[in-house]
Amino acid sequence: MTSARLRDPHRGPALLASVMLVLLLGPPGIPARAAPGCSILRVHADAVRGPSTLSRVELPAGTATRIRRLGYEVNAVGYSHAQDRGYGIATGEHRGSRPGSWHGYGRVLSFDTAGTVRDHGPLRHSGRRPPWVSIRQATAGAISGTRWFVKWGSSLRVVDIDPSSPTFLHVLRGTELRPDSVAAAVHDFDMDPADGALYGVSTRPKGRAAVARIDPRSGAVRRLPGPSLPRASAYGAATLGPDGALYVTADTAGHRSRLYRVPRDGSAATELASGPPVVSSDATGCLAAPPPPPPTPPPTSSPPPAPPVPAPPTPVPPTPSTTTPVVPQPVVPPPTTPPPVRRAAPQPPVRTPASEPTPDRLPPRAQQAAEQRTDATERKRRWSLAVLVVIIAGGAAARHVGRR
Repeated sequence: MTSARLRDPHRGPALLASVMLVLLLGPPGIPARAAPGCSILRVHADAVRGPSTLSRVELPAGTATRIRRLGYEVNAVGYSHAQDRGYGIATGEHRGSRPGSWHGYGRVLSFDTAGTVRDHGPLRHSGRRPPWVSIRQATAGAISGTRWFVKWGSSLRVVDIDPSSPTFLHVLRGTELRPDSVAAAVHDFDMDPADGALYGVSTRPKGRAAVARIDPRSGAVRRLPGPSLPRASAYGAATLGPDGALYVTADTAGHRSRLYRVPRDGSAATELASGPPVVSSDATGCLAAPPPPPPTPPPTSSPPPAPPVPAPPTPVPPTPSTTTPVVPQPVVPPPTTPPPVRRAAPQPPVRTPASEPTPDRLPPRAQQAAEQRTDATERKRRWSLAVLVVIIAGGAAARHVGRR
């Protein structure tokens, strides 16, 4: 049977086909690698002109955690990595205002990941103010650096969100998008930093949903080739994931909302999760990754071990052929010769008369009188000696004259 199998002419092509299948699909038993994910902030309203709910959504699982219910219906949201805050436009009335009033429309709101909201008032316009109704119809937003791209209808506006800038929340420039029928049906987008373009889903023409690319400089809008997405009234939340795919939420009033992963290479979309019906929704880009937790310190119940005591160095025996032992010699100090001793000449003893007391033993006045007498005696001796010398000299001079 072995030789018959080797001679089987169909075994070679079948084996080659199996190898090719393994190379394409991977070896059996190894699961496919999961797509990298991130966290986003999403707002959605479940009633027309009702307040929005802020949630944190984990991609690609689609699990949502409710943060809080906002006081406005909010749209066109974006996220700033530098500020760790989101920005959005209030497109619905404030909670508590009377029905039908337009209180709060078109105001700029910012919020953090904990749900703390700041009201910054309306947008500022350096030039001619556009129609007030256009701001209330903002549907899409994305942030790149300190620039916030906001779209209402077929108009795209660039807003400064640098808090230290004198043009904070001013509209810096505007671009009209063409064709307007495709641009107006894009209800949210996100920016790809690789090419600087905005990507979202357009539901026109004829309700056919497809990925659309918007050039913010020229305003050109084009639909990318690929299969159509399921029908929906709008794809209100769009985020570019770390894997480069577009994660979008289909708003279906009266039906459950759907979260899809849409590749931009023309591949088919994949449904990831479903949720309750929503009237409108919008999403930010991926949030900044949280810092890693600090390392866990070791338990301190037991005292730290004592440092090891270094072992004494092992003496190395000298090699007989190369090393000569050194024997220490005692140090002998050199002999010292004592210097010759000089004997002082004997002094004659001084005899002190027994009858006269010594000067050391006299009282001060008597000692002073004795010293005066001694000086007078000394002067007399000197005069006597001088007179004797003069007499001798005079006699010698007289004899010398007599000889002549």
